[in-house]
Amino acid sequence: MLSSRSRSSRLAWLALSGLGVMALVLAAGVWVALRVDNGGTGPQRLADACLLVAQSVAETFWSWTMPRSLTALALVFLAASMVWAQVRFGLALLGGCRLERQLSSYKGGQFPLLDRALRLTPEVEPARVRVFHSMTPEAFTVGLVRPKICLSVGLLQSMPETEVQAVLRHEHAHVKARDPLRLAAVRLLSDFLWFLPVTRILAEVFSGLAEVWADEAAVSAGSNSLELASAIVKTAGGASSEPRLAPALGGLAWVERRIMRLLGRELMIPVRIPWGRGLTSGLMIATFLALLAGPALGTARARSQDPMVAMHSMMSYMMVDCAGEKAVGVGQPMNPNRCEDHLKHSRER
Repeated sequence: MLSSRSRSSRLAWLALSGLGVMALVLAAGVWVALRVDNGGTGPQRLADACLLVAQSVAETFWSWTMPRSLTALALVFLAASMVWAQVRFGLALLGGCRLERQLSSYKGGQFPLLDRALRLTPEVEPARVRVFHSMTPEAFTVGLVRPKICLSVGLLQSMPETEVQAVLRHEHAHVKARDPLRLAAVRLLSDFLWFLPVTRILAEVFSGLAEVWADEAAVSAGSNSLELASAIVKTAGGASSEPRLAPALGGLAWVERRIMRLLGRELMIPVRIPWGRGLTSGLMIATFLALLAGPALGTARARSQDPMVAMHSMMSYMMVDCAGEKAVGVGQPMNPNRCEDHLKHSRER
């Protein structure tokens, strides 16, 4: 059975597999071109095959993009944004995997306070707890496949046992909801749609709501809201060193709102999106949809009009021919049954 560490490494390199697919497609095109061209020497055939593949790709690209220049620019822009998002996602995954390799499972007896806290929180698996050496109070959850709860030595030395229990229950809520995986998907989407003004706002809203739900789960599990608020305040300064795809106790947005909610002064958290950014984002989305769907709609409209044009031409021909305005031959009498023949032939068709 593969370990979680190897699974995380494979998942980290999954973002780079597109390059291998492109190389296989290019190799298949060269192979097909070599099979078609049976004459010539090996190196010359290989060079001709590469030129043939490049020429066919270029001709296909230019034949499609020349009449649709704006659509092509939109596609190139979106493709570049997706590549940029995948690169940032891959780097974040590699950073998380590197951090997981540096941390080892917590062994009982090193921190008596943590041992007592784990005994009083049976829902938290000790095998998922990691302790790293840092004097800054930090707590976060890392790992997409099997999330781990990471606590710093500074946190264990600066908090009483009840606050450590609240921290463990908060992070266990992230583990149970698979918030690292959901946060990674949101970050990937926000990096891809970076040009929309509301993207960052929605990403912060999602991160903030994930922390609020974890706070509520910790309080529902038996932790005191005041102790959890105190732990959030103590860890609020440890945001700089947290991994990008790891939800942290005090390192994300809405810290003040969460504390006010835990103190009972703010029961509802309003989510406000500036109307200017919302309107601008809506216009940009409509523009991209029009650029991408315009050629397809134009082609469909042209195809739908072809039967009407054909019917109109057929009726015009019948009317002209039946009226005797179309020459059927000099000196030839006009057949009076010609209109009936045309109508009968059109019905049969």
